[in-house]
Amino acid sequence: MSLINLLPQKIKEELRNKSLLKVISGLNNFDVQSVKIIVEAASLGGADLVDIASTYAIHQEFKKQSLNIPIMSASGLSQVTCPLAISSGASAVGVGSVVNKLDDLISMIAVVRGLKESLKNSIIGEKIS
Repeated sequence: MSLINLLPQKIKEELRNKSLLKVISGLNNFDVQSVKIIVEAASLGGADLVDIASTYAIHQEFKKQSLNIPIMSASGLSQVTCPLAISSGASAVGVGSVVNKLDDLISMIAVVRGLKESLKNSIIGEKIS
């Protein structure tokens, strides 16, 4: 079974049509106002996902504004912080340097598996509010 079948219908359609757009707010952009403007522009402009350097304050601001776009949290994530990002309101997580800075395939596979397991087996069952 392909994992694409587990995605929301809109995302599947955008992927099939090769028209999925993810806006990246900046991996080192922790300024709430700046991120808020970028996310609002992405939402109003029709982007499908937004990638942000996640903080609890940023997610709380989005909740207040009722922005309706999936937020992908990125930047400095680990097996500990991936589940925390989800519990703070992220729809998904994205990682880069935690994997691509490694020198060998086995280490990369181990880190990816560990991150995935941390999301599947997280004891954090509720969103932080």
